[in-house]
Amino acid sequence: MNKEKRQIAELEHKYTLTLHQLDLATTREEQLRNESCELERNLALIKHEMKEVRYLYLIPIVFITHVLHFCFQAQRRSENDTENRKKLEQNIAELKRKLDEEQNRRTRDHTNSQAVAERISSLEKQVKFSDFVIVYPKG
Repeated sequence: MNKEKRQIAELEHKYTLTLHQLDLATTREEQLRNESCELERNLALIKHEMKEVRYLYLIPIVFITHVLHFCFQAQRRSENDTENRKKLEQNIAELKRKLDEEQNRRTRDHTNSQAVAERISSLEKQVKFSDFVIVYPKG
């Protein structure tokens, strides 16, 4: 019984940790999306400014390359975080399934145990009752 409680506690702990990891991944994904949006907005502003000042100033191509590279990195990180989030959700679903199975098994065991206890009690009552019955021989 303690082993079952320990298993349930471990599953619940794993479930809690997985939920926490999912929450962290979701937060990180949201941060990366916000960074990506901000970078895209900055990139759009830079492109607009380039159109206005391209004849007056030469913007080094290296800067644009770095900005684009950073945008692509942010997008890749966002995609990786999304994939990790899906994996965590699958892990949560699996842990939920295992927890449900364990709880169902415990309920079934408990029900069987109660039925056996009731049967034992009934048999004990029959034995006690039979001790008080006096059987007279016929004849």
